[in-house]
Amino acid sequence: MPTIWDKRNKRWRFHFNRKIGNRRIRATKLLPKGWGPEEADAYARQEEARLYALASGQVSLQSCSIAAAVKLYIDERVQHLKSSNDYLREYENLFPLYTGKSIDQLAQVATEIMKLEISNGTKKNKISYLRAACRHAFKRGLCQSDPSSKLVMPKVRNDRHVYPRRAEVVMIARRIKNKDIRAAILTAFYSGMRQGEIRRVDIDDGVFWLADTKNGEPRAIPMHQKLLVYAKRIPCKYSRSWISQTFNKAKTSKELHFHDLRHGAASEMLNNDVPLNVVGSVLGHADPRSTTRYKHLVLGTLARAIGTIGSKK
Repeated sequence: MPTIWDKRNKRWRFHFNRKIGNRRIRATKLLPKGWGPEEADAYARQEEARLYALASGQVSLQSCSIAAAVKLYIDERVQHLKSSNDYLREYENLFPLYTGKSIDQLAQVATEIMKLEISNGTKKNKISYLRAACRHAFKRGLCQSDPSSKLVMPKVRNDRHVYPRRAEVVMIARRIKNKDIRAAILTAFYSGMRQGEIRRVDIDDGVFWLADTKNGEPRAIPMHQKLLVYAKRIPCKYSRSWISQTFNKAKTSKELHFHDLRHGAASEMLNNDVPLNVVGSVLGHADPRSTTRYKHLVLGTLARAIGTIGSKK
């Protein structure tokens, strides 16, 4: 059967695995929530016809454009992503670079992005958005080879060592009139949560609850007493871009980013002798290696420990 009921996701799934001519065609897609068996079967008939046409050569695999791949990705994947607005904005901004380009010209478009006067990290993000769309088109059978396999991604060092102290964070918060964004800034510092987490966190009995985090595991963070007065303003209702813009206008240093408030939380805990593994648990690091970036901050604790050697006879 081309459609099967996915018990885990409680949705219909289209599944295609057949040999047509000399080619083995495989395709799978989790269908939208709310679809019944009739809608699923209608989609399956249309998709099967398309896959047979591709396999038999009735439709040229090289005719797919990057624009078509982007549209397909938006229709089938982006709408289900938490950061869907970010994807839509980037695809719109990049449109002049990829319009009229076929999917096998992805590497050339990436070269044009590399010429832009932006940071390597931003270049990598923009290329990644297009790579995701083209890779999805490849998985859906719209091209014979993975166009992203020829990409050379820019190297980026994401490690940052900016650790704002409490006095600096309080000063920034006082400069902001919007109490909701002020609450978001202080919450980031007093909880170590990411901005996206602050915008969707649940609060119950003085505890921040995150059902879905970056590492895929749920997380609970006890609320700091300084945040009790701001609890009713969390989760923050404003967009990621508006929070960042407001923060950037009030910040005390050009090098400071909103995400550095999270690093500041780690620094404060370590300076108060909280073990590195406990800090990792608060920040939600699934891999302990993610917490090692803060290892140099415990040197003061280590120095005090070394100083106790031989202090008692």
